Amino acid sequence: MSVGALVATAAYAKWPTRMRPETVALTTTLILFAAMILLIFANNRVIAAVSMLVVGTADGPQLAAIFTIRHREAPERSRSQIFITAASLKITAAALGAAIVGQLSQAPITTLALMMGGVQLIAAATFIIRRNG
Repeated sequence: MSVGALVATAAYAKWPTRMRPETVALTTTLILFAAMILLIFANNRVIAAVSMLVVGTADGPQLAAIFTIRHREAPERSRSQIFITAASLKITAAALGAAIVGQLSQAPITTLALMMGGVQLIAAATFIIRRNG
């Protein structure tokens, strides 16, 4: 996952896309959803590794797009506070996710992948609803 994120972020920085950051964020969220679905059907370690590489590949540009949006939308005087608060929320969500997955460690991988994919789908739907509403 980290290799995919590193390569994709470097490529995204070297060859920026003409897409709006909102489009990049939505597209990469949907790619994350698809990678989780691929993980469900992974019947060997190679397919599972490819799935996680895709997750990393989407994760890097998604983070860059989110930073771009946050920088553009946050008022300059409170930008640092917003970035710190968002980072804190991300760390908290990651810890909460790890705790939940830890409790479900005996659950089938299909269940876990569906849950992770569901989170991505909810994020994409929320973005679409907020953008159109």
